[in-house]
Amino acid sequence: MSEKEFHYGLALLRIWMCFEVVCFHFFGADIVLNPITKMIKIWGSIAVPVFMIMSFAMTDIAEMAHSREKTKKRFCRLLVPHFFWTAVYYLIYLLLDKTKGLKLEHGFTDALWQLFFFHSINETLWFQFDLIVMTVLFLAVFRLNKRAALAVSLFLAYLAVALQYFGINGSLFRDVSWPKTICGTYFSKSYVIYPIGRFTEMVPYAVIGIFMGNYKIFNKLKDRKIETCIGSALAVLLVHKGNLFNTLDYTGWGCQGLYRVAMGFFTVMFFVGVPSAIIPNVAKKMIASVSKYTMAIYFMHRLIATILYKTSLASVLHMSEGSIYDCLIIFAISLAVALGAGRIPIKWVKMSMS
Repeated sequence: MSEKEFHYGLALLRIWMCFEVVCFHFFGADIVLNPITKMIKIWGSIAVPVFMIMSFAMTDIAEMAHSREKTKKRFCRLLVPHFFWTAVYYLIYLLLDKTKGLKLEHGFTDALWQLFFFHSINETLWFQFDLIVMTVLFLAVFRLNKRAALAVSLFLAYLAVALQYFGINGSLFRDVSWPKTICGTYFSKSYVIYPIGRFTEMVPYAVIGIFMGNYKIFNKLKDRKIETCIGSALAVLLVHKGNLFNTLDYTGWGCQGLYRVAMGFFTVMFFVGVPSAIIPNVAKKMIASVSKYTMAIYFMHRLIATILYKTSLASVLHMSEGSIYDCLIIFAISLAVALGAGRIPIKWVKMSMS
C-alpha cells in the first residue's frame, strides 16, 4: 500500500470525528450517560486534534517545502473554502437578520474579522486559521536540513506543551482589557485570542502528524494491522481509565494537555490498523463517498444548525435542542447540502465541498 492509497480506516475516522464535532457543539451536557453518550463526550474534545494529526500525517511537509507547485496547491485547498464559507455565512446571516431580526452578525466588519482570524461569524474555523499558520511555520522549518527540521519541530512541540503546563497559554491575553469597538465598529476579543490560544495547543498534534508522515507509518504498519488495532485500543483504555496525563491544573482553550495528545495519537493509530478486508464492499462505497465531504460538513454545520433552530424547520423535523437526534439531523442535512452543491460545475464551489 502506498501512502497515497485510499485508507478506509482513516476515512471512517474522519466521518466519526466530524460527527463528534457536531455533537461537541450541539449535544446537551445534561443528557443521561450511557456507553454511547459517554463515548461521544470523551472524544468530543479529541476530534479536532485528530483532524490536525491526520492533516499533517497525510502531507509530506518536507517535500512540499521544496516544491512551489505543491505549496501553491496546498494553500489553494486551504484558502478557497475559507473565502467561500465566509461569504456564505455572512450573506445567509444577513438575510436572516433582515427577515427575522435575529442579530446574528454585527455588520460587514464581522466578515472581515472572519477573513483575518477565522473566528467571528463561523467560530469553528479557528482550526483553519491554525492549520494555515502552522503550514507556513513548518514549511519554513523544513527549508532546513530535514534532520534539523525534525529536531526543531520536536522542540516546538515540547515548548507548546510546556506553555500549557505552566499556565502561560491558558492565560494568554485573557486578563488584558480589550475595547468593544474598533474604529466605531463592534469587536470581540475572542475573535483574536481564541485562534491564537488554540494554535499553541495544536502544535503537538501537527508535530505528531509530521513524524508519522516522515517515517511512513502507514506503510510500515500495513502488515501488522491487527497488532496495531489491539495495541492502540489497549493504550486508549490505559490512558483514559488510568487517568494518565490528565493532571493539567491550568485552564486552556479546550484541547490542552498530554491526555488529549495521547488519546488523539492512539485513536489515529487504531484506525490506521483497521484492515480494509473486514469492511464489506457496500460499506466501503459509503465510507469513500461520505468521507469526501467531511470538510464541508465541518465548515457548514453551525450554519445548518442556525437555520434549523432559528426557523420553523426545527419543529417540522421534531427536533429537541441538545439531543443526539438533533446532531444526526444537522450532520445529515449538512451532508446532503455538500452532496448537492458538489455537483455544481464551478471549481471553487467543488473545492469547498470536498
